[in-house]
Amino acid sequence: MTNAIAIVDYLLSPESPLHDEKPWSPPDLVYMSLYDRVFFHFSMKTADIAYVAIATISATLALANLGRVRIKAFGLALIGAPLGLISGLISANVVAAGMTYLGKEMSW
Repeated sequence: MTNAIAIVDYLLSPESPLHDEKPWSPPDLVYMSLYDRVFFHFSMKTADIAYVAIATISATLALANLGRVRIKAFGLALIGAPLGLISGLISANVVAAGMTYLGKEMSW
């Protein structure tokens, strides 16, 4: 909740890009908070670099800590998670189509 209040405070402040008289365009900023105590923002270009660095460090640490026994579980999880997502989407749509066919669209 504190994060949302900090964002609203910034957007209502005089330095907010929303107060310009120019036509509105989405700001190229990323808003973050650190443990709901420190609120800050930075450019999307900086965020892209930071996100790639964090992903690279996380992947490197994860792969470095995998042993031969754990690599099989990692591979299964790497394949199983997307397959679970796809099967969930398919089954939900099949049920929705069946409910529509029966004329009970909003019976859930």
